[in-house]
Amino acid sequence: MKPKRKRKKQEKFLQIKFDFADMKFFLDHRKLAIDVLSLVAKFLIDIVGGFRISKSNIAVYAAAENPYHLGIACAVLYPVAEFIPKRLNFSFIPDFSSAENILKIFGKFFAKTRVYKLMWTLILFVWRLPKIKLYRFYRAMKSRKR
Repeated sequence: MKPKRKRKKQEKFLQIKFDFADMKFFLDHRKLAIDVLSLVAKFLIDIVGGFRISKSNIAVYAAAENPYHLGIACAVLYPVAEFIPKRLNFSFIPDFSSAENILKIFGKFFAKTRVYKLMWTLILFVWRLPKIKLYRFYRAMKSRKR
């Protein structure tokens, strides 16, 4: 008696194969993509803005093979670090004598938020989504797949 072979389950997801011939389809829906990406960006900004950092101790260690590149990084980071509040205790440690590229960020920070702020932000995100346009796009993708 032969053992039965198990069939592999085929997952049915919306699979998009990128083809330059179908570029017109995506260009026709670029406004929808821009709208959704702007909503996602606003959602992430609202989520991050809901957190309050109470205290931190963060250090950034950087080394580069070429001291020229590390000097440029220092020229950019030192003026920016002056705008970080002193209570957050941020420090940048450059190492000009290293022979390899290294970037290490270490430390601790404590953030506080309220659950209702996160829930409200999530509700606003779902409310603002162009649901009808997304459903039409989904139907168009599904019919295009056949």
